[in-house]
Amino acid sequence: MEKFCKTEAVVLATTDFGDANRVVSFYTKEFGKIEANAYNCRRAKSPLSGAMQMFNHISLEFIRSSPVYRVHEADIINFYSISENLSKLAYASILFELVNKMSPMGQVDNSVFNLLLNALKAFDKRNPRIAAIISSCQFIQLSGFAIEYPKSMDKLFKLLMNFDWQDSTKFTLKSGELEEAEKAFYRYAQSILESPLNSLKFLHMIQSSVS
Repeated sequence: MEKFCKTEAVVLATTDFGDANRVVSFYTKEFGKIEANAYNCRRAKSPLSGAMQMFNHISLEFIRSSPVYRVHEADIINFYSISENLSKLAYASILFELVNKMSPMGQVDNSVFNLLLNALKAFDKRNPRIAAIISSCQFIQLSGFAIEYPKSMDKLFKLLMNFDWQDSTKFTLKSGELEEAEKAFYRYAQSILESPLNSLKFLHMIQSSVS
């Protein structure tokens, strides 16, 4: 039996199929992570075309049916220009890949949903490199994992994990310690996933092209 559901959502990932369709992963406020087919959303005149893009914060109406969910309507609540900047795109993709790969289907966690909203604002307005390490650390912590890092970096990682997103003051790290924190954290994150982060490969490709 079909059931219409409405919720706020963040678009985590998209996969094209057919001539104009897309499978979309959402992190929703009321239903946790879900996947739904957005039929014809890649057509220019589709009312779904604008909303079915990564990093959008949207109002989503979907149909719960078997075997797949279907997107019925969607409207953008907040649009962030992350995809228009390669550096922002690469760093934001790290968090979104982690959330998409590690979040169980249908498990509601408003802390994760709120983290995504705060992170989207940060990627849009703050240093995306710092936003990536902070948000990714906090997501791993919310997922119940104790992050492994060298004891010499204990103070730094506690600062990252306890960062207050509502604090408007500028958050800075020395270049060297930021690089060491990234190496330690992303190595640990990939060990949890037991697979490489595709977003890191994308980031390294961008960095190589401009060096």
